[in-house]
Amino acid sequence: MEVEFFGEKKQNKRLGQVFLKDQNVLNKIVESAQISSEEVVVEIGCGQGWLSLNLAKRCRKLYIIEIDPYYMAETQERLKEFSNVQFISGDVIRTGFGQIEEPRFKIVANLPYQISAAFVKLLITEKLRIKETVLMVQDEFAKKLVSKPGEGLYSSLGVYASYFLLTEYLFKVSRSCFRPVPRVDSAVIRIRSLEAPPFEVEEEVFFSLVRSAFWGRRKTLVSCLSKSPYIKMDSAFKQLPFFQKNATIRGEILSLQQFYEVYQVLKEAGLL
Repeated sequence: MEVEFFGEKKQNKRLGQVFLKDQNVLNKIVESAQISSEEVVVEIGCGQGWLSLNLAKRCRKLYIIEIDPYYMAETQERLKEFSNVQFISGDVIRTGFGQIEEPRFKIVANLPYQISAAFVKLLITEKLRIKETVLMVQDEFAKKLVSKPGEGLYSSLGVYASYFLLTEYLFKVSRSCFRPVPRVDSAVIRIRSLEAPPFEVEEEVFFSLVRSAFWGRRKTLVSCLSKSPYIKMDSAFKQLPFFQKNATIRGEILSLQQFYEVYQVLKEAGLL
């Protein structure tokens, strides 16, 4: 089933916006969020308001953060019968959730592709306020977050996210479900905050190490650490027994726990 569209506004390519037109997928997203009638929900980027309509029917309070005044006006018209909806004009990446009055809330959104990585970082910053997040993102981005060591889309972003968050790939959404039709498929993911990180590190140093390991794809960890623009490493690290033994290991096959082991080796040697 497709929902009816109105308005002739063209896609704002700067925001990477595409609009979901398949009511079955909209229902599936809302069902995945498991929204009770007492819950507060925040939607990021309402677009033409079809997901907003589904959310407003389910929750006690819906906050909609939208940067584009055209789509805000369109969604306000569509939801004019609902008294439980509050609109906030602004860029969520810049403002965060400071205008949300509730202490805790869920997030449900069809996220503009171009803000996906920045939004995950925002979720980490605001993790104490967010019960859980259900997002539709580009399929490749979703797989970067959930890929395992050695898989093609395993990334430093995925390692970073897994230190703070538990991410679950729920289902794929075909590009044909959107208007305008994008060049890529999408996916819906669920994100929950971990109660505590799996170990304690100096985060800036640790994640500089992780980024360095992915800096040169298919290069050895030793080579990446030697030449990385993210961290300055004394060449003495190459003489440590760990690196002598693992001279050919590549960073993209290391798990989060193994990165911690590398961090500890360098830390104990006074090289970080």
